[in-house]
Amino acid sequence: MNKHALTDGIARLEAISADFDYDMAPQYVIWVKKYLQEVQGLTSDTPIFNVGRGCEVDLPVEVKERLEAFLSKKIDYAPTTRNICSWYLIELYAMDLGLKLQSTSIYEPLIQTLEAGGDFYEHNGALCIRDAAMLPFMR
Repeated sequence: MNKHALTDGIARLEAISADFDYDMAPQYVIWVKKYLQEVQGLTSDTPIFNVGRGCEVDLPVEVKERLEAFLSKKIDYAPTTRNICSWYLIELYAMDLGLKLQSTSIYEPLIQTLEAGGDFYEHNGALCIRDAAMLPFMR
């Protein structure tokens, strides 16, 4: 198991530099759909939730500061996207600590979306990819 998931995760976020590309919208949709399929059944509520919430893990101060610095540069990120970035790191830290046994984050498809310049937000029972696509929650 990778004991450096948190370090790798914050580095991945900090490396995001691509801009939104409407030509990539079909790929963004594929990744967001994959995420929605993976969380289906994990919650009866919104599919946007902190999977690490039961672990009571608090990110190290240095990582929190790096996350805040990263997000301060991403002024277009919706609260949904900002939460996913934070929850992604919390989940990775829980994995490092052995509190979560999986080796891949449930948020991986959403992080891939961000890395490719995409972004998303929750609105009226759907995950929206700007004005390019609207994906209803699959309950």
